[in-house]
Amino acid sequence: IAVRRDNGKKIVVEFNIDGDDGAAVAKVVGDILDGIQSDLLKEATKKRDAHRVKVMEWKDFVPTLNKKNVCLVPWCNTVECETQIKERSKKESEKKKGELKKGELSGKAKSLCIPFANQKDPLPKGCFACDKKAKVWCLFGRSY
Repeated sequence: IAVRRDNGKKIVVEFNIDGDDGAAVAKVVGDILDGIQSDLLKEATKKRDAHRVKVMEWKDFVPTLNKKNVCLVPWCNTVECETQIKERSKKESEKKKGELKKGELSGKAKSLCIPFANQKDPLPKGCFACDKKAKVWCLFGRSY
């Protein structure tokens, strides 16, 4: 019997002790592992996508982060702006710390990555955090 650790499902794996070279068992176990990997990837992708939110304006940025989301934002891609984002998000989070609902988070935000998949999406004219021209879509979030 093989038991999947991701869902507890039990699978009977039959093999012949006399003369079996283990190929049949290896095939069944390999298929089980492939299924586990596929199911875990689907679940992780679903959770990631549920917590990735497109934010266009600063006023929505910190409240979206507080709800354990990462924010896809139009950004000018400058060090000065990122420093400003870290400072402003930290100040706003500290100001609202007492108002957070159970499970919401606070702290400063940082750039996580510039995802390739979104770079073909049209950009608005301005960066979500400053007056400069938006150059890229960027994911911002918090490290925990």
